Amino acid sequence: MLRFGIPMENGRLSPHFGHAPQVALVDADPETRNVLKTELWQAPPHAHGVLPRFMKHHGVEVVIAGGIGGGAATLLAEEGIALMAGAPVDTPENLVKAYFDGTLVTGAASCGCGGHGHADDHGHGCHH
Repeated sequence: MLRFGIPMENGRLSPHFGHAPQVALVDADPETRNVLKTELWQAPPHAHGVLPRFMKHHGVEVVIAGGIGGGAATLLAEEGIALMAGAPVDTPENLVKAYFDGTLVTGAASCGCGGHGHADDHGHGCHH
């Protein structure tokens, strides 16, 4: 079994890792490439390092994320969690299927704000 952690908002991937209100924990069989179970959890309150530790505590091996700050990406790496960043907004099941199919499109990991409290290129306040 392989466990994925996907930050969620309104049933789809959240574009901002640390600000996602929910986290999908998706268990999948790498041999059959089938999703076995998806659980939706309330995300912990936003604070430095909390979401990477949450992922580690819940046995996540791969995080599929949209925008993510460098600090969070580093913490995931230190916890031994693989990161697929810059993924498109989609359902957790579709993202995991794309991961296994080798068609998961990833891009820039940064949400582009360059630091705490600045507006990102979507006009949102960005905090890592």
